[in-house]
Amino acid sequence: MPIKFTTRFVESLKPSETEQTYADADSALSIRTVRSGAYYFFRHKRFGKKQIGRVGTVSLADAREVANAFKSLARKGVSPQQGNANTNPTLVNLYEEYIASKRFHANSPAYQKLFQSRCKKYVLKKLGNYRVSEITESVAKDFWKWVCKNADGKNKENTAILCSSHLSAILEWANDSLPNFSISTNPTRFRKNFSKTERTRVLSQSELRLVLSEFQNQHSPFREFLICTLLTGIRNGELAKMRWSEIEINVTASDLNSITNETLSVWNCPAETSKHKQPVRYVLADDVVKLVLSLPRINSYVFTTGRGADTHITSQGKEAAKIRSKLAFNDPWTLHDLRRTLVTHLSESGVPAAEIDRFIGKRVSEGAASHAAYDFAPRLLEKKRVAEAWSQTIRSLTKE
Repeated sequence: MPIKFTTRFVESLKPSETEQTYADADSALSIRTVRSGAYYFFRHKRFGKKQIGRVGTVSLADAREVANAFKSLARKGVSPQQGNANTNPTLVNLYEEYIASKRFHANSPAYQKLFQSRCKKYVLKKLGNYRVSEITESVAKDFWKWVCKNADGKNKENTAILCSSHLSAILEWANDSLPNFSISTNPTRFRKNFSKTERTRVLSQSELRLVLSEFQNQHSPFREFLICTLLTGIRNGELAKMRWSEIEINVTASDLNSITNETLSVWNCPAETSKHKQPVRYVLADDVVKLVLSLPRINSYVFTTGRGADTHITSQGKEAAKIRSKLAFNDPWTLHDLRRTLVTHLSESGVPAAEIDRFIGKRVSEGAASHAAYDFAPRLLEKKRVAEAWSQTIRSLTKE
């Protein structure tokens, strides 16, 4: 009769002169005790026994994962006894097959390049020689901790997130695409303890003046992109994906309260580009429109280096890092801090919080909730006033 295996039960097992066999009530795992000790194994009516490892050398959790993986193979009609490169390949073999697959090449060239770079630097360096059955949750956790400690740059945790995601992508592709391959559970799906850091950095006017001066000295299209990031407060990841087809020039906007009509320019940021997966209509100040229209139309993206068939810029963070290193402020800053700086300075100048939030693309719930759910283009003239007010503030920095 199956027994619920626990760590205490497993540790209590002693060598036996006669073979004793136990089955786990929670998995496909079994244990046999003999004179030399206790051993984990998987047993199947059709395929027989498959040894997993010695109790004490292999943890109970890892043994359960391997046994369940063998069970998944057996359900597909594949014998766990084969244990060859097709059913239990090394991670590096899976990686090479994945990067040659259609699923991988469906991603953008920039993503492919970063994926391969991170995998070679971290994933394959640490786990490349592991057989898939050996990549258990505990191994994935150790890998996560290792990247968090040894990754380059300051945001090591973010690199660990990406590396764990890459490992998951390889394993899930193999599970979906390879006929003789199966994993029972994805070992990267464990609860990750993220560190909580609250960013409060706001640049002063004197710092903004120096940052703007450095932005203006950059080469195109990074010069235009960085200045537009400062002028709009739009998240740099969203702004980088702006397309020419999404921009409207000279849109007529009305204000029923003052009975006025004005023209303005709008970027219709689609749901797939915005962080919260909702469409946003950003109003662009005249200074932003001039910068955008000064760029050549190389492909569908406004900000592009022209490398690749149809790609947007991806190295804006590196350019900002070079400027940050050159200026060497006492308190470091990021491109996202420019968004916080815009909000803070506009608030200090008396602009209402709701108007600022609408300008930078945040949802402001006013009136009936049902109306807010459908309203994706509120108060364009209000947004224009805020855009021009901030643009004038930045323009004044160059005159002082």
